[in-house]
Amino acid sequence: MLRPHLNASADAQMCSAYGDRIEVRRIWAQEATAASIGLYAAAQVYVVEREVIALSPSVAESKDLCYGISSVPALSEREANGLELLKAFRGHWAVESKNHYRRDVTYGEDRSPVKNHNAARVLASMKMMAIFLCEIGAHKPCCAREQSLPEFNRHCAINGIDRVINWFKRKHNPLAR
Repeated sequence: MLRPHLNASADAQMCSAYGDRIEVRRIWAQEATAASIGLYAAAQVYVVEREVIALSPSVAESKDLCYGISSVPALSEREANGLELLKAFRGHWAVESKNHYRRDVTYGEDRSPVKNHNAARVLASMKMMAIFLCEIGAHKPCCAREQSLPEFNRHCAINGIDRVINWFKRKHNPLAR
């Protein structure tokens, strides 16, 4: 497996400054084949080292490693390849946090009382369908404010679809135990 060595220089590095900390991300990448690691379409494996440098006493300093596999073919220049992988690595977490916020805050998914794994998967699919319908404007919003997920839920409740929305929120969930 790919492991960064203290004396090996990183393929690329990014620094981000925030108010109370500096985050440094370094990446080491290596080309791979799908057959060599057993995953279809794998083209690269990489390690990202994330270091947090505290600028205030309220922030804890840390250093951790994240391992990943990408299906994107490696660029010929190591630094350009590393920068592209770092951008994709950061972009993944932006999408994840946006999706998690909508599913957890709007539908309270982390507090789900559902014990059956298959039922939980079905409910998660239905929530994602509601988020998708909201994003494509299925409720025909007339202004930017009405394009939000809570406004979509309100529209459904006003138009007689409140039983499904309450089911999403687990107020009257028949699968809850």
